[in-house]
Amino acid sequence: MRKLYIFIPIMVVAFLTSCSISSPKLTEMQGQNEENNISFKANAKWNSDKNLYEVEVKIHNKTKKMIQLLYDCNDLISYSGKSYETGCNDVYSMGLEEGKTYFDNTEIPKKRFEIDNGKFNITIRYQLDVASEKINDILIPLKAKNK
Repeated sequence: MRKLYIFIPIMVVAFLTSCSISSPKLTEMQGQNEENNISFKANAKWNSDKNLYEVEVKIHNKTKKMIQLLYDCNDLISYSGKSYETGCNDVYSMGLEEGKTYFDNTEIPKKRFEIDNGKFNITIRYQLDVASEKINDILIPLKAKNK
């Protein structure tokens, strides 16, 4: 009988621990940001099967000329704590034509999806002109989706 008294509390603790580890408090987040030349909308959804967030960004070019979306290590979407493989120096751009919309997505592991003050920030880099050396970073704060 003594073994049963020890076994039950251990099972309860194990169950409660597994519940808190498996799924985050926020399962869906969204955000947007806009500048004169470009607009961004983003959604993040928790995928419990993969234990990560799936993030999709919609980018709309509001100008009358092509802009350049800048990729770093094959990723357009960046965030704090993102780790890149050692030695990655790949940086390239993709043109987004005037008035067009582009969708991009990435997967962010739960341990990297650090919410600070109720939001998770992602960043996208772009240039208005290929000849320009000015790089624009736009921050998109993701917040809990209102239901």
